[in-house]
Amino acid sequence: MAKTEEKEFEQHLGLFDSTMLVAGAMIGSGIFIVSADIMRDVGCSGTLLLLWLVTGVITIFGALSYAELAGMMPKAGGQYVYLREAFGPFLGFLYGWSLFLVIQTGSIAAVGVAFTKFLGVLFPGLGTSEEAVISKWEGINLAISLPLPWLKESLQVFHREDFTITMGQIIAAAIILILTWVNCRGIRQGTIIQNLFTITKICSLAAVVLIGFSVGLNMSTVKANLQNLWSGASETARFTTIQHLLGGPGWLVTIMVAGGAMVGSLFSADAWNNITFTAGEIKNPKRNLPLSLIFGTCLVIGLYILVNLAYMAVLPANGDSQLATQLKAEVASNKSIVKEYQAQANLFKSTAQRLSAESEFLEARAKYLEKNSQPLMAKRLEHDARERKEESSDWFAKARTARQAVQDASQNLENRLKEMPKQNTTNLGISFAKDDRVGTAMLQAVSPNFGAGLMAIAIMISTFGCLNGMILMGARLYFAMAKDGLFFKSIADLNGNGVPEKSLWLQAIWSVLLVFSGTYSELLDYVIFAALLFYALTVAGLFVLRRTKPDADRPYKAWGYPLIPLIYIALCILIMIDLLIVRPEFTWPGLILVASGIPVFYFWNSKGYSHKTDP
Repeated sequence: MAKTEEKEFEQHLGLFDSTMLVAGAMIGSGIFIVSADIMRDVGCSGTLLLLWLVTGVITIFGALSYAELAGMMPKAGGQYVYLREAFGPFLGFLYGWSLFLVIQTGSIAAVGVAFTKFLGVLFPGLGTSEEAVISKWEGINLAISLPLPWLKESLQVFHREDFTITMGQIIAAAIILILTWVNCRGIRQGTIIQNLFTITKICSLAAVVLIGFSVGLNMSTVKANLQNLWSGASETARFTTIQHLLGGPGWLVTIMVAGGAMVGSLFSADAWNNITFTAGEIKNPKRNLPLSLIFGTCLVIGLYILVNLAYMAVLPANGDSQLATQLKAEVASNKSIVKEYQAQANLFKSTAQRLSAESEFLEARAKYLEKNSQPLMAKRLEHDARERKEESSDWFAKARTARQAVQDASQNLENRLKEMPKQNTTNLGISFAKDDRVGTAMLQAVSPNFGAGLMAIAIMISTFGCLNGMILMGARLYFAMAKDGLFFKSIADLNGNGVPEKSLWLQAIWSVLLVFSGTYSELLDYVIFAALLFYALTVAGLFVLRRTKPDADRPYKAWGYPLIPLIYIALCILIMIDLLIVRPEFTWPGLILVASGIPVFYFWNSKGYSHKTDP
């Protein structure tokens, strides 16, 4: 059956194409954003760089280990196939289920919305901010809590006060559907888009590095960052929270905080394994698939570290927290003023409309009474109608004045929001960059007038390419599951262009639903733990397969075996344990999402699991 599957696919992807898919799936918007959150948690520039280095080591060690599995089993489905062959269909299905439910589709939804979020920097009405709101339902107040025995209060894992649909969500959904349609036309069309956008965003990252080390270089900032390389770790809010929760020596709390802070960097470097899903479409996969994993991850991790060094060449790692608080309070105050004026305008307008309606009613009543020979009563009502009409005119005038006040206040707020970053970018630094947009802050420090726009374009290019890569690769895994009888049978077919069209559209539909659900950001917080779990299990499968299939063809053997794979597994386990304690709001919901696949597996399995393990 495996041989038939491979013959059905057209092998069009070369080494360059495969490497671009690896790099393109990894580089999204995270590298431009997550360093702010990491910095607020760890408090020192040395730890920020160290965490990116550790993330790089983990990612590259994982790729080196996966390379052996990829060369040994170059089949559509990739990681699902590795888990299936090493541990059986149960774990393979749980991974595929988690990928479909959240990991891949949630990432597609989030990256699509990230694209439109930065589109909104250029055209506010097309983004996800208040200017782009189409419909809003308030007062929902939906909260989900999870009781954990070691916490005094139940852990809130989800909270939603309102439900909003923005123009950005509609555009994100449209882009997902359009890219899905393009990828249904064949692997070549999807690859052309991927190569073009990946090359462009690699150049964009390289440009950020060059700008940071040339025109943006601020030696006083560099000196300050070097002087405070390891100071400030015990002064963060996260450190205080964890120390209060666990106690223990300061060095242990610092390490645990750092481990929890790696959620952002690990997520930014994730999706490198997606190339394994397309193994059936890679030329000479036993050579090109392992090499693309190694080349792609090394390229991206190298760029990520250089980009963070560029950030610290321009911006102070630790920004002014008091200034950040003050600016947030000012923005909140200005927004409150706008809302107050808007409420007044609405009240004045509704009052004017009520009085106008009363005036019309009284006029009509007066005419009726006059016709029925009641002139005195008619005159009295006419007088009252005129008074109502005059009052109505006064209230309409007040409403116009209030609306003008709303426009003026909104314009002042918009101008202030534009000026704030220009005036305070350097003082806010990396840790308190506006909306965590560190990349934007760096370019604004260099070019206050054009920095935000240029970075928005760069991130839009980055997210568009990332979105295309994830759409292209993810559907191949669901196809492999369906071939084994563990997913909808209808998606186990290829169309006339040699691609799993039904699988692509199923993925697109669920991703679009997540876009409009507004829950994709919460779901993505949960997936990094699940992703680490399956990464560790897959690399553990390397040891299992060395024992159970010692004679299998291995064109590439994991470099540093068994030490490198063991180190990778150990690091994943340590980070997962740390996350269970430090970030329970992320990890326990992630485990529940994975566990939700258990009854689903037995349902599909009862229908007849059809794969026969290869000898």
